[in-house]
Amino acid sequence: MRDDIFEIVRSIKEMGFKIGLITNGNYLNEKIEITKHLDFLIISMDAVGEKLDTLRGITGLYERISDAVNKIKNKRLMINTVVSNFSYPDCLKVADFAKKYNCIIFYEYPIGKGLLEKKISFAAFMQILKLKDRGYPIGNSRQYLISAAREDFEYKCRVRDFSITVFNDGSIRNCITGEFIGNTYFEDLRLILMRKEFQNLRKISHQCNRCTDSGAYESSRTIRLKFDAVFNSLRLFWGKT
Repeated sequence: MRDDIFEIVRSIKEMGFKIGLITNGNYLNEKIEITKHLDFLIISMDAVGEKLDTLRGITGLYERISDAVNKIKNKRLMINTVVSNFSYPDCLKVADFAKKYNCIIFYEYPIGKGLLEKKISFAAFMQILKLKDRGYPIGNSRQYLISAAREDFEYKCRVRDFSITVFNDGSIRNCITGEFIGNTYFEDLRLILMRKEFQNLRKISHQCNRCTDSGAYESSRTIRLKFDAVFNSLRLFWGKT
């Protein structure tokens, strides 16, 4: 949506960072050249065909995504699919899309109450587990899929040990309490990270497991050297799809 997205991406690459972009794919065709500067691209896609168009409220979105994916060559391409009362069972068909275009697909348990009934959760993630066992390019670990099916996410968060979230206003906040910690627009990031408020967040987050997304779950288990998570991370970032 930003007219200056090319300049932003190029500048980040020139600074020596690796960079990825998450998109719903609506403007991907018009700005396909940007993919040349990316290390990876993630497309949010909760269904296929007209069902995706309906879920997103964008006519022709699925066709535009399919057309764009056909043009992207030699790029680490991933699909992110949220399982919910609204996307199931159509979300399962996205695995066929991922297999067709040699993408890794990640299925996500939704963050938020009332988005996924327990009986649908169990049915959906057990089916996804079977697809993984059949060789579909599903990036989630078996443990995550089982946890999502059971709605029992037993892990200790380690996300704040190696990453930060900066909001669009430049602020960094306590992701558990919402407490303001600092603002990167006006302050040195290194000083913000040294503050007792951020260090306290790191400590208390180690006892938190309320985030149900695979990113928090898998990365936290990887840093604790859980075999399935480590293997999955190696496959994702250095292996083949």
